[in-house]
Amino acid sequence: MASNMFKDKNAKSHQRFRLPGLIESKANCGGVSIPTNWDLGAACGKFEYLWTIPNGINWIKIKAWGAGGGGGGIDTSGYGCSGASGAYVEAVINLGLINLSAGDKLVVLIGRGGSCGASDSNSNSGGGAGGLGSSTYGYNGGLGGSAGPSGTSGAGGGGGAATAILKLDGTPIVVAGGGAGGNGQQVGDSGSTPAYGGGAQLSANGTSKNGQAGQRPTNNGAGTGGGGGGFYGGASGVAVDESGQTNPSSGGNSYIISGASGVISTTGNSGTYSWAIVSAPNNSDTNYLSGRATGSSASYAYWVPNFNAGNGIVTIFW
Repeated sequence: MASNMFKDKNAKSHQRFRLPGLIESKANCGGVSIPTNWDLGAACGKFEYLWTIPNGINWIKIKAWGAGGGGGGIDTSGYGCSGASGAYVEAVINLGLINLSAGDKLVVLIGRGGSCGASDSNSNSGGGAGGLGSSTYGYNGGLGGSAGPSGTSGAGGGGGAATAILKLDGTPIVVAGGGAGGNGQQVGDSGSTPAYGGGAQLSANGTSKNGQAGQRPTNNGAGTGGGGGGFYGGASGVAVDESGQTNPSSGGNSYIISGASGVISTTGNSGTYSWAIVSAPNNSDTNYLSGRATGSSASYAYWVPNFNAGNGIVTIFW
């Protein structure tokens, strides 16, 4: 892959490495030339990278946004709950303090957004796919919960995957939690309970880095959203037959390794009872990319979003 390093306009002696993002120089993907300003992650379908620490540096600065959760489906009318946005984290890492040096490789995982849940659904189907993190390291979003086997209700949206920078042995350095998927809706339940943003965790999926799969009710009712991926993956909400959800699904936990400086950790924005897209935190930052880390809008009436929640972002400065 061609180099994606370029001079940081704000620091003459530093360089910046951003994946996926606006690729400033042309890159090659499977024999296809990728023009300037294409998204390498979307164009190549590659969201997991190995990055070699350059010579002559002893610190790196990382900015990361987790992926957003997918929106919930609806019953025959009303609207579901939109998915929550991913978290934002920022930190300066002294490489020597964490036993890293030039030539060592880091794993860079770009979280992918969750998919929306199906509307007017039954037969235990329709939960939105969880956003993918890594088949090796985890950090995946949870599958949205299916609608119940009787009646027709909305299925839950898939949780967003975390964005993470790891050592080769899997030790996390920085993790930006993924947002939870939105709960589905059923008649008499106006959108259920909003999903929690990345980094905002009501409860964890044990010690797993993957978000918990959403629940489905035993009979007629809506499915819950999947939990977001994170240092600890988020737990799903609780599905209750014909009564909505008693609590929201949780975003994945964010994490920054001990000894880091300049630490900023901002939770993602919670889902809403509407079809509005949920904005990402710190979206005025110069390194933010439009549409990233956002929670997907929920279904409204018979309008169903045809897009997933926003993928994550990583920028590394040195």
